Amino acid sequence: MHRALEITEIISLIVSNFDTASYNSWLHTSTTNPRPTLAALARCRIFHEEAVGMLWAQQNTLGNLMRCLAVSGLWNRVKYYARYVKELTVDLFAADVLKFIIELIRHTVAPGDYLLPNLQSLSWMASTRKNFPDIDLFLAPRLTSIQLVFPGFDEQYLAVLRTISNSRSNLTSIQISFHKEDPLSPNIQSSFSNFVCCFQSLNSPILHTAIDAESIIHLGRIPSLERLVLSPADSSSLAQLPESELFPNLRVQFGCTGQSHNLEYLTGLARSWAQSPLRWFDVDIRIALDTPPPSSSFEELFCALSEHCSHEAFRELSLCISVHPHPALDPTTCLAFGRVLAPLLPFFALEDVYIIFPDGYRSNDEDILALASSWPKLKRLLLVGHDELQPCEATLNSLLSLAKYCPDLDTLILNFDATSIPALDGEIVIQSALKVLNVECCLIRNAEEVARFISSLFPKVSEFGDLMDEDDIEDLEDRGAGFLAQLECHKLWKEVKEILTGR
Repeated sequence: MHRALEITEIISLIVSNFDTASYNSWLHTSTTNPRPTLAALARCRIFHEEAVGMLWAQQNTLGNLMRCLAVSGLWNRVKYYARYVKELTVDLFAADVLKFIIELIRHTVAPGDYLLPNLQSLSWMASTRKNFPDIDLFLAPRLTSIQLVFPGFDEQYLAVLRTISNSRSNLTSIQISFHKEDPLSPNIQSSFSNFVCCFQSLNSPILHTAIDAESIIHLGRIPSLERLVLSPADSSSLAQLPESELFPNLRVQFGCTGQSHNLEYLTGLARSWAQSPLRWFDVDIRIALDTPPPSSSFEELFCALSEHCSHEAFRELSLCISVHPHPALDPTTCLAFGRVLAPLLPFFALEDVYIIFPDGYRSNDEDILALASSWPKLKRLLLVGHDELQPCEATLNSLLSLAKYCPDLDTLILNFDATSIPALDGEIVIQSALKVLNVECCLIRNAEEVARFISSLFPKVSEFGDLMDEDDIEDLEDRGAGFLAQLECHKLWKEVKEILTGR
């Protein structure tokens, strides 16, 4: 045996090359299942400890441990492997099997002891009221992260919150979500708000529920908090928030998902931030009204972000607003693009911008020029407007601005008027990074000339399209002259696609 294999760090380095996490994750960063290799290494005395540890570190079921008991009949064998488990997901849909396992554990594990003594992360996905409180068997001393998925809201479920807060107030990560999207009663929201206030060391709470202002203030004063995801509440509940005092270290992400009546909640929350070094602002909300938020709501939100977030740190902005029922196009209410986005221009480090304007937007070449010159590091620019054809002041000159000032832009969704082709006088800036281009519902007259213009600026475009769904084309003839005009434009853009991509 080589003497280097007596060094623990070298053994760890070798085994780490067969990481099961990268294979199991949805990213699929590893295409080869490393488990057979790890199992072979585990049979070697030198690699046994590290290999077994990696094999058992992540478990998506308790069944693997129970199979150890079925094979040997010895509880010591179960406990031997249980000490390696660091992450566990308990899916409680197999209620009968879980009931047997829980009863077995309760009769075997000594009081005050835990089946998984080194557990660090627990995902508890409930389906039955009876088994949900059994989470107490898995609240090991080293537990720092917990995910709870609630199927209901009665007292027996909520009792789990008290169990967790009483025994593991040192948690750094909490994630709460629900099987249903029904609105929570004030009493239920109060229970979750009180639960959140029990923790002083949170780093990344993900709360798919609204919480009260007192809880937000509590979270905003936790020095370690770097990420926050929650659901919107009534904007009037934020009246007591102090301005420019909270979330001084919120740097990773702020997320907000759910149903709301307006954007005022987001604006009020942002105004409480103390120049947060936020990297990612991520909002996806549904407005339960037939009228989209007015331009002033967007302006106020963007002004609040500009005044209360670090311009240097801000990298990603995702603001997806959906309105139900979807409003018909009204050109008089389209957002004035330049004025609305002006507060965001100081964020010079922006790399990713994705905004849905449910009522459409009006832009011109000067607006796009200001945007492109202010955000030179852009990689993705997705500006989604209404799904109907509408007049637009921006022209193909906007593409010239983006090609000149945004050399790293690789994905673009933008509405513009392509009925006239600008003269390419002088030196042309060739931008070779753009791979994906979507032209939404743009006007067009000559497909060949437009394709030649686009390819001269962006020769590497490989994915091209507009917002018209091929499956809906047969129904458009019954929807008026506007849709017939949109259909004609779609046919021309399809020709552009064939010229640019060869398909």
